[in-house]
Amino acid sequence: SRGGGGGSKSSERQSRYGAWKGRSRECLWYGSLSGGAVTGTSIVDDLIVDDGVRDRGHRLAVYEPGYKVAGVAAGGHSVFGDMLAIEFAGEFVEDGGAVEARRISGPPDGGGVGAAGGGGG
Repeated sequence: SRGGGGGSKSSERQSRYGAWKGRSRECLWYGSLSGGAVTGTSIVDDLIVDDGVRDRGHRLAVYEPGYKVAGVAAGGHSVFGDMLAIEFAGEFVEDGGAVEARRISGPPDGGGVGAAGGGGG
């Protein structure tokens, strides 16, 4: 997994908002969401094609039968314009209190995902 702000790992970021079980993985997509040309379908297509990624890790994550749930968030990125994070897990039980606290307080210190690489993570 890619390091986030403050050096956090994807499993640590997932655990902030609940409990995951089984396998987990994070896929990152970078690009521009403005103009309407990019859709959820086209982003998933990009991850499946996984052009330029030697191990095809995004494709493997999308098709991994052990992942039963996914969460998605999109936001701005200082280098690539926009980014989208997809968190996959075998199971996830949300901690409603932690989610609400995050909504109120905003991102954690050093928040956000690092700018390593392009085209996905």
